[in-house]
Amino acid sequence: MPPTNIIVSNGVPFLSSSSEGADRRICSEEELAKRLVGKECHVSWPYWTPAVIKSVVGVSSRVSKDEQGTIKVVKLSVQEQVEAEKKLDSHRGFWSARGGVDIGKVLTAVEAYPL
Repeated sequence: MPPTNIIVSNGVPFLSSSSEGADRRICSEEELAKRLVGKECHVSWPYWTPAVIKSVVGVSSRVSKDEQGTIKVVKLSVQEQVEAEKKLDSHRGFWSARGGVDIGKVLTAVEAYPL
């Protein structure tokens, strides 16, 4: 079964905060993968199917974890970058047409596979 993409970052950056909650910064794809890969989530709104997060995909790379839990960054080829950008851009059109919401430019998505 193909992965389901979950929008993570768009016009508003994905933020992470320090323990004090004052220092906010943009989260890198690698940091995001460390926190999310391997975790369970629910996809396919409105029917909510259980899934597991396998990777974080940006315009130029795919970040995942190997069997030992080590972060693995794979740089996308030029063709894969074009495909990734088209796929990320399609999220904006989908939510605009389906939900009447402009979510802005999507920069990062999470790939999750149904359980």
